[in-house]
Amino acid sequence: MRLRSAARVSRERTNAKTSVASRDAAFGPVDNNQFSAALAASYEIDLWGQQNANSNAADYDAQAAAFDTQTILISVSAELVATYLDVLYWRELDQVLGVQQELQ
Repeated sequence: MRLRSAARVSRERTNAKTSVASRDAAFGPVDNNQFSAALAASYEIDLWGQQNANSNAADYDAQAAAFDTQTILISVSAELVATYLDVLYWRELDQVLGVQQELQ
């Protein structure tokens, strides 16, 4: 459903000499105030399910964003574990090399 609205305000001051149609011409300038407002509503019948498809697409986009966030968290966690295991490996290798140097 679509709604449209519009409003218009105008004010006009005319001189008594130029306004021959005015009944108040003898009293000087005449103020005319005009106000108008319009509201239009339209409804489109969704014969082919476009609105439903757009709604579903938005839901799927939100789910994809949530999955992307989870993927990033898993990737960062995996990198953290891999880095920790590398540190443990290098510590162990350093200890082994230290023992070998003492034995020589």
